[in-house]
Amino acid sequence: ELGDWASNVDALGIGIKTQTTNFTYAVNVSGAKASTVANEGVPVVSNLRPYTGQVYTQQSTTTSETTTVAILCVNNTTATAAITGIGTDCGSNAVAVSK
Repeated sequence: ELGDWASNVDALGIGIKTQTTNFTYAVNVSGAKASTVANEGVPVVSNLRPYTGQVYTQQSTTTSETTTVAILCVNNTTATAAITGIGTDCGSNAVAVSK
C-alpha cells in the first residue's frame, strides 16, 4: 500500500518490544528493489526454536500483476540464531507453520 517495507521493528508502528525474556525481534529487508522482508524471532535461550515470517512480492506470469506472498517458518531444532535459506519455502533447516 505504501510501496515500501518497514526497515525495523519500530517502523512497523505496532509498539512491540525488540527484546523479551525469550526472544529478540528484527526486520530484514532484502532482494532486488527490496522485494522481500523477513520478520525474525530469534531465541536468546537455548531450548527454543527460532521463527521467521517472510513476505515477498511476486509477479503473475499470466496477468503481469504483482501480489504479495507470505510464509511463516520455524526451525527444525532449537537454536539461538536466525533461520537461513528461506526463499519461496522454508529451506532445509525449517518447516512451514500450518494454520
